[in-house]
Amino acid sequence: MLTTAVLAGVGVLLLGLGVAVAVQTRGHGTSDGARDAAASSPVASQGEVQPSLPVAIPSASGTGTSKQGAGGAKKTSPSPSAASGVLPSQGASATVAPAVTLPQPLGHWRLGAGGLGKDETGRHPAQSFNVGTSTEHGGAGVFNGQNSQVLTKAVVDTGPGHSFTVSAWAYLGSTHRGDLTVVSQDGTQDSGFFLQYSGPTNRWSFSRVQTDGAPSDVTRYRAVSIDPPPVNTWTHLVGVYDATDGEMTLYVNGVRQSTARDIYPFETNLSFVIGRARWRGDQGSQWFLGQISDVQVFGQALTDVQVRAVE
Repeated sequence: MLTTAVLAGVGVLLLGLGVAVAVQTRGHGTSDGARDAAASSPVASQGEVQPSLPVAIPSASGTGTSKQGAGGAKKTSPSPSAASGVLPSQGASATVAPAVTLPQPLGHWRLGAGGLGKDETGRHPAQSFNVGTSTEHGGAGVFNGQNSQVLTKAVVDTGPGHSFTVSAWAYLGSTHRGDLTVVSQDGTQDSGFFLQYSGPTNRWSFSRVQTDGAPSDVTRYRAVSIDPPPVNTWTHLVGVYDATDGEMTLYVNGVRQSTARDIYPFETNLSFVIGRARWRGDQGSQWFLGQISDVQVFGQALTDVQVRAVE
């Protein structure tokens, strides 16, 4: 009897201990799911949860990339926008250079496909005289240095208060002591501007004269290239006149060369000409020898960045 009573007491004691252990285990209110999640995370000896390395997980929606972060949380990064043109990069976002905006040209003559006199703007169709054709540079006009020209009515206002830019690709066939003009616009006696090769200086030049007259001592303003021009080489020439301060600037292959100043601009309203100039009353002067392509005129002074963007 005594033995049986002792054994029964021990059983009750063990049963009570088991209940106490069970109660202690669930005493923090932790659910089974939370306990499983906590058990899956690495835990340091001090009880701090260590962040796990992000793991790229394909997003089910396809709108971005999910990353497995600390504690099992998912972080979704937005997908790159096709409209923005920005692609994701590691550690830093990609930088896209701002687009360069050019004004519409007053006239644009490619001197190639579509005919020598075709103006891409449709406003100033031109006539060509004794000009050959070439397939170089996407199409070009070949000028013989004697009587080749392409001309149309006046395109740009060269008078006081008016800025402008003239651009052309030129292929100089020879150098000599005289001037060879790529583009100009006729005044009564002299051209309102000259984008040309200057024989006396052996440089590319953007030039103007002080008055539309024919005196032998006429004042000339020249912005010239730093180096002599290479022969038989395509070169991009841009002349910019800024009426705010009278500054004339020449660019060669997108690089600023030098400046001059003309504070006495005069209006010219006769022919806009490719391949020659008017000088001291002589309409047939400074004939260009070589090839010319992609002539453009703008009714404002282009900036350095815009000049580099002109084709």
